[in-house]
Parts: sequence; structure tokens; C-alpha cells
Amino acid sequence: MQGIAVAWCLLLLVDCVAAFQASDVWRDAATSGLAWGQVEVTPYDSIGYFYLPVQVAAFLVGCRWLYRSRRLADVLSPSSRHTHRPSRVWLAWAFPVINLWFPYQVVRDIRRATVGPAATTAPVQLWWLLWLVWIAVDVAAYLVLDAVTPAIGPDATLVTAVRWFVTGSTVLGVACGAVWLRLIDEITSAQRARLTTSGEVS
Repeated sequence: MQGIAVAWCLLLLVDCVAAFQASDVWRDAATSGLAWGQVEVTPYDSIGYFYLPVQVAAFLVGCRWLYRSRRLADVLSPSSRHTHRPSRVWLAWAFPVINLWFPYQVVRDIRRATVGPAATTAPVQLWWLLWLVWIAVDVAAYLVLDAVTPAIGPDATLVTAVRWFVTGSTVLGVACGAVWLRLIDEITSAQRARLTTSGEVS
């Protein structure tokens, strides 16, 4: 699970570096008045192909970990209340609109049942806030990028804006990934400690 999160953060960083290099090429093309057919191809044009397999792996591995953590939370704290059934651990991420808050509730409830009801929800809230803002900035970055690519050729002003949006998206994405890794470690460690204490594992 940690490996997938690290791979995702590294991909974001590579994407950011590639976007900066591409924006230099686009800016030079805009200054020269070139059409897109005349613009040099950059690594950024191909890096998007790497996102899909990483996203699919992150979904499958992440949801499997959440499902197992939910089941363990039920064993460790059978009286703890969960907003959603275990099956919604998978469904929470898959459907538009509800994926804006269902995953937060799933992780919050698993953590509370594992760490204890007195534990603050601040880490989960921080993770989810970073996630939502990151998604918003990421969408804005792609909208700007689409605006940079009209048929007439690159636009120098929008090319500069791409740098800011991509940088913001990368910083938020990596920060979100770091908090997520911390939550994974906290929940996993707490569950192992409680299982060991209860004598269910040696």
C-alpha cells in the first residue's frame, strides 16, 4: 500500500518537471508564432499514459486495504458505529458526487474504531481537505492546459499560468499523499498492536 502511494507521489513530481520543460518549449513556440503542428514534441506529451495503471493499482490496493482494515475494526471494536457498510469501502470511491465525502467517512470511522473514540479527527480532516483542494486545482490545471492548445498555436500568457497550476497541483498531491501514508501507518500499527495485546496473534 505504501509503495503505491510513493509511486503516485513520484509520478506527480516527474509530471511537474516534464510540464515545466514543456512550458519552455511552448513559450518559445508562442514567441516565434508557431502553430501546434510545428511545436517540438516533449516527454510531457506521453507521461499521461502512466497515470491510468497507477490509478487503477491505487484503487484496487487502497480499497483492499481499507476493506481489511474495516473488518479488523469490526473485530477490535464491535460496538463502534460506522456510517457505511463494508461494501461501501469500494463503492465510496467509484461514484461521482458521493465520492466527495463517503471516503472521508469510511476512513474516519475505521480510524476511530481502531485508535479510539477520543482520538481527534484532525488528521483525517487534513487529508481529505488536501484531497479535495488538490482535485480542484488539478482540474483547473487541465482546463488551463486545454486553453493553451487552441488550433492557432500556444499562448504565452496561458503557458505561464500552466506552471503555477501544475506546481500547485503537485505540492497538494504530494502533501495529500504524505498525510495518507501517515494515516495508513497509524491505523495499521494500532490494529497490529491491539491484536497482539488481545492475544489473537503471536
